[in-house]
Amino acid sequence: MAAAAALVPGLGLVLALAVASSVVGKEFPLVGGPVTGIVLGVLLAALKKPGARLRPGIGFASKRILQASVVLLGSQLSLAQIVHVGVGSIPVMVGSLVVCLTAAYGIGRWLGVVGDLRTLIGVGTGICGASAIAADYAVVVKLTRSLMIIPICLGLAWLVRRRDRAAAKDTARPRLQVVKLVPVFLIGFLLMTTANSLGVIPAAAHHGLSELSVFLITVALSATGLSTDLAALRRTGPRPLILGACPWVVVSVTSLVLQFLTGSL
Repeated sequence: MAAAAALVPGLGLVLALAVASSVVGKEFPLVGGPVTGIVLGVLLAALKKPGARLRPGIGFASKRILQASVVLLGSQLSLAQIVHVGVGSIPVMVGSLVVCLTAAYGIGRWLGVVGDLRTLIGVGTGICGASAIAADYAVVVKLTRSLMIIPICLGLAWLVRRRDRAAAKDTARPRLQVVKLVPVFLIGFLLMTTANSLGVIPAAAHHGLSELSVFLITVALSATGLSTDLAALRRTGPRPLILGACPWVVVSVTSLVLQFLTGSL
């Protein structure tokens, strides 16, 4: 009970911000509630950084509620859609991801960005890139692309374990805890999609679940904005931001070119 009570102040602030952002998003659909939420959150954090009393609820919203929103998105899709649209987009997804990671590695080294941060920015940009926005069936492509998190996590975990073993001169073989590396919310998304494919979720509920999912995303991004540490960003300097912008341009151009070459544009 005490742990749940500690979430209330922060969640109350985030929910109020999300409601306001949703209202603004309805008036300006091109921007939308989620983008408005993160912008307003950053502005509020710049005016007054959330105190210790608010942080538990804000942290819960930025992680758990975001995961819940992704699970709910599964109710809008069927396995047939994912196979039909997702498989057709694989050349674009894989090609743009490879180019993005290569660009992030090279540009990051040139800018002097440390290895782990360079990898995080590259993977984040590659997985959450612009190809889904540029494609047809954007939501399906985007969520199928997000499933690339699973092999990326497994691959990076293997590389890190191998690096650590070499540093420690340990002869034992690294063992991967595969179950712990697969995000639970992605499993929930697939289960929800399966339920929708089997007709368990009535068609009349789709609109309401879609609206709820978008609102939860707005809640989560509002919390992310409130969590932004502008002072830390200033201390870090512009190089990570430049690194984030460069692969974003690369993956956008690469995605459009690959879609043109594969006839999916």
